[in-house]
This record gives sequence, C-alpha cells and structure tokens, in this order.
Amino acid sequence: MKNIFWIGLLTITLVSCKKEQTTIPSTDNTSTEQLFEKDTLVKSYPLAAKGAEIFHGRGNCATCHQKEEKIIGPSISEIVAIYKKNNANMVAFLKEESEPILDPSKYAIMKANLEVTKGMSEEELQALTDYMYSVAK
Repeated sequence: MKNIFWIGLLTITLVSCKKEQTTIPSTDNTSTEQLFEKDTLVKSYPLAAKGAEIFHGRGNCATCHQKEEKIIGPSISEIVAIYKKNNANMVAFLKEESEPILDPSKYAIMKANLEVTKGMSEEELQALTDYMYSVAK
C-alpha cells in the first residue's frame, strides 16, 4: 500500500513537472501561390529589407508617405504607378538629377529630404526603390 502511494506521488510529480512545449497557433493562412509571390518579390527586389529600414528610419520617408494612403506626399503605390507608367528613374529623382513627375507643387516640401537622400550611396538609394516597388500594389 505504501509503494502504491509513493508511485502515485512520483507519477503526479513527474507529470506536473513535465516541460510543456508551447506552440503559438499560426494565423498565417498563406497559400502556396502567396509564398511563391513573396519569394518572387524577394528575388525581384533583393534590397527591399534594407530599403525598409532606411524608409522608416534615417530616410524619414514614412513621415510623408504611406503604402496606400496620401498623407503629406503621395502614397507609395501612387509613386510606383507613376514611375512605372513613365518608365522613370526614382533613384535619379532621389539624387535630384531629374525633375519631379508626381506632384511638382510638393517639391519644395520634399527638397529638405532630398538633402538626406543625396548623401546616400547608390546601393541605399536602390534599396529604397526596391522597398517601394516591393510594397506597392
């Protein structure tokens, strides 16, 4: 009878001390097609992650530009659509080597930020462009 008590106590102790593995349920319902699409985006825009850091960090771009919504400046989607339509070079604009093609009336506001982008390397500017193209609809 004593042995049954100790075996029971030992069993309860072992079960209650068992390390449980916590799994967070996945809310990502990504289809195979979407995964392929994401993979293609990464291949098409390899510097997008670096561009996101610049866009939301020292580039200070997110203050005026959002993905789909016009805040102070046009949305990222609008910018990319216009640049694609006109086969224009966004890096040239960020270096102030080409005229604004979106909203010339806002150029004076953007001019202060162009001082920041003009000091960026070619790779950093390409990263900004990659990021914007990767998030645009």
